[in-house]
Amino acid sequence: MSLANVENHVRRLSPALPFVGAILVYLVYRFFFSAADVAFIPLGFSPADLHVEVGAGLSDPRSVVARLSWSVTGVFFVLALIASLIVLVRVIAAALRGRGFAVQGAVFGVAVVLAFSCAWFSVEDNLFTVRAFNPILERSFELLEIRHAPVLADWYTGLMLVVTVMLTFAASASLVSPLEQSTSPASSAAENPSEEATSSESPASATSSEEPSSKADHLREQLVRLNTALFIGATMLVAGIVHAIALHKLPGALLNEALGEELNIVVHALSTSAGAIWTFLLLGIYLPAAFTLRRRASELARSEVSGDPTHENVNTWLAENGLSSRMTQQLARIAALLGPLLVGGPAGAFLQLLTG
Repeated sequence: MSLANVENHVRRLSPALPFVGAILVYLVYRFFFSAADVAFIPLGFSPADLHVEVGAGLSDPRSVVARLSWSVTGVFFVLALIASLIVLVRVIAAALRGRGFAVQGAVFGVAVVLAFSCAWFSVEDNLFTVRAFNPILERSFELLEIRHAPVLADWYTGLMLVVTVMLTFAASASLVSPLEQSTSPASSAAENPSEEATSSESPASATSSEEPSSKADHLREQLVRLNTALFIGATMLVAGIVHAIALHKLPGALLNEALGEELNIVVHALSTSAGAIWTFLLLGIYLPAAFTLRRRASELARSEVSGDPTHENVNTWLAENGLSSRMTQQLARIAALLGPLLVGGPAGAFLQLLTG
């Protein structure tokens, strides 16, 4: 097998890299999550420690703040969920433009089935919550008279997983090579006989179906799709973590000061761990795709620069063709990748102040 054939096979398999990255991160997470028995960590308080008269949640200041925080962050969470799904579906559709309806339908069908399978699994086995919290949350919903909250709490992680799955498909779709623009020699000659002589006189042009400028355009489009998917996916995950902090802070309005302080410690630990997990998932999905597109851009630049393809020449060609990133763009991507960790960890204390 020639080197060119090997490269073609590797290019065809590259859309699988975001899935490989996400699965590896998930397996590592599950190993340590199970080994530490995180789901069964006991808490220093129970539903019996929640003291409030039914109906007091409508007037007590702490209860009002907790209810408002849960409501506002919940609205932000749902809006981010809807916006992210719309944008990610559009990114996938744009990447698959020109493919047959059967291919597009198969991709979207697999994505929807896999996404909601993950959502259902999270209801049965909540991936990021200490199970002792569940009865405490249910009791706080009852005492604070927050209706239908238990259903949303059960599906909270599942909805975040739905977006994560769609983000993985979007990152994978951004690596799909564009359709070949040329037709077969026979059909070309039949449609335009004058092109037959031209093609025979210019064999070099027949070896590539795309001009360099066209290849650069395709790479720019793929980079834009990948970055769009990253930013919208990270925004939704951040919204989910913010809502989770408000959700787990609800019992604080019903506990005494000592137990409330212990609750703050537990919530901060949970939000930090959840933020780290979602950040690692983002890294596992985005980095393989970004490195692949960057390698393709470097290869194209080396093949197009005149003379010796030095580092300076390659960077100049990438900048002239819009394939290099400014410092602000790089910082924005870093912020998006680390967003869940920053919100769940260092910024968690500040968010806990805002959420009561």
